[in-house]
Amino acid sequence: MKTVALCCAAMLLMPVRANLLVNGDFEQDLSVGWVQTKEGVGTQTISRATNYDPDPDYEARTYQYSGEGLTRLSQLVAVPGANVELRFNAKFQIGNGSLTCWPVASVCVEYLNAANNVLGMTFFYYHDQYCTWTNTPTQHLIEVTEPAWQNYRLDVQAELTVNLPGVNPADVSKVRVALHCYTSSG
Repeated sequence: MKTVALCCAAMLLMPVRANLLVNGDFEQDLSVGWVQTKEGVGTQTISRATNYDPDPDYEARTYQYSGEGLTRLSQLVAVPGANVELRFNAKFQIGNGSLTCWPVASVCVEYLNAANNVLGMTFFYYHDQYCTWTNTPTQHLIEVTEPAWQNYRLDVQAELTVNLPGVNPADVSKVRVALHCYTSSG
C-alpha cells in the first residue's frame, strides 16, 4: 500500500492577494510554518526537495507506505473571514488498494471556528475504487482524475456556500491546509 501527495507553491490569499501561509512555497525548511503529523504504522515520511517537479523550486511531499495510518503536513492560519482563495500545484500517487485496505492521497482544507473546532472540510483527493469516503453537509470531496502535476484553486466562500451547507461561513475564522496521505486499515 503506497500513497504519495506532493505539493508546491501553496497560497492562501486574501482579496488583496497577500499570502497568509508561512513558507507556502516550501523554500525554507518544513519546520518553518508547517506541522508534521505521523499516525499509524508503516513507512511514513515528510520531506522537501527540488527534484519532485521539473522546476528548480522546492516542493513538499508526504508519503505513507505499508500500513494503516495518516501522514500529514499542515498549517493552521487565521483568516479574516471566508473570503479567501487557496491556490496550489499538486501531484498525487497511490498504489495497491484492496477492499479492506485502500489508499488516499489528498490536499485537505479544514474550516475552523475561533475555538479551533473543525466545522467542515474539503478534500482534493485521489483514490482507488475501494475508498468509502462520501460527501456530507460538512465534507466535500473533489475527485482528482489526473494525478500528474496540476494547478488547483478553491474559492473558500463559494465552497462553503455551494458545497458545505452544514458550515456557516460566518463562523469560519481559521483554515488549515494539509498535504494528506491516508491508508485505511487492512
